[in-house]
Amino acid sequence: MNLRTLRSAVALLVFGLSNAVFAADFSVPSLSRCLDDMKASNTQDAKVYNLYTDFYYEMEDKRDYAVEAVNQMAKLFAPENSECRQFSQPMNRETVTCEKIGGSDVCIIPSDAGEFVVVKDYVDSTNIVLTEYDNDYRRFPRIKAANDQASLWLPKPELCYSDLLANIFDSQSYMLDASSYTNFGDFRYVLARTTRDLVKSIETDTNECRYETSAHEAGKTQCLYRRNKPSICGITTTGGGYFIYVTDADKSVHLIFNRWD
Repeated sequence: MNLRTLRSAVALLVFGLSNAVFAADFSVPSLSRCLDDMKASNTQDAKVYNLYTDFYYEMEDKRDYAVEAVNQMAKLFAPENSECRQFSQPMNRETVTCEKIGGSDVCIIPSDAGEFVVVKDYVDSTNIVLTEYDNDYRRFPRIKAANDQASLWLPKPELCYSDLLANIFDSQSYMLDASSYTNFGDFRYVLARTTRDLVKSIETDTNECRYETSAHEAGKTQCLYRRNKPSICGITTTGGGYFIYVTDADKSVHLIFNRWD
């Protein structure tokens, strides 16, 4: 039995068990199938898809908005005959969680291989991150309250505004390699360092972006830190926009830069 056949068998079993336990409120694509089948993303991050989501304001429950965003992503970015579009998993609302993190509504939809992390920006678009589960919870350092008064040195996004957005009007996403910094003493230090690396790189490639840092109190960072699952943090004290971070299984960090309205 190959991996794809095994995935289908497990998914069908879950489908049957799920229907025996509850009546599904909606269905969503399977993450493993979308990772296999999706076309190239429209952001600087191969695993993040940006959508125009004005329907956000029409839905009373943010969980309904998140599910609709993921379903629209599959329709827009997966081939018509792909398993990402043709196969879906039943789900009820209690399985989806939404929180306010760093200025954004962030919703988490669990799936077979990981999670869809849906990040609403300040205006009308949404970034959907396809993240994978990881059994190595030590991959990133913990957040330590003793460091709350320490300074995080972050780039000033207002000095690199148009280049950070990189042809998307409201927000842009990047995948950052954090493998060199996982021995740092605090998870927030990793986020600050990888952000500095990104803006330094953009400054090197363009004449308009200017790299300059300012200090931000580490304790002002809002984080949902989780073992074996993607951790999500937001920093809103920067000018010109704010940074949202989502970890992934391979010592990478998805950084989303959202402009202020």
